[in-house]
Amino acid sequence: MMKHNKHLQNRKLKKHIVFVLYNILKEFISAIFYNNV
Repeated sequence: MMKHNKHLQNRKLKKHIVFVLYNILKEFISAIFYNNV
């Protein structure tokens, strides 16, 4: 049970990291785009 719970937390963490990275990338791209226009 503990092992399963840890695995679930890991998956949640991975999802969270991907979400954060996606937001940073989006900000970065729009900043570059804004500077180019």
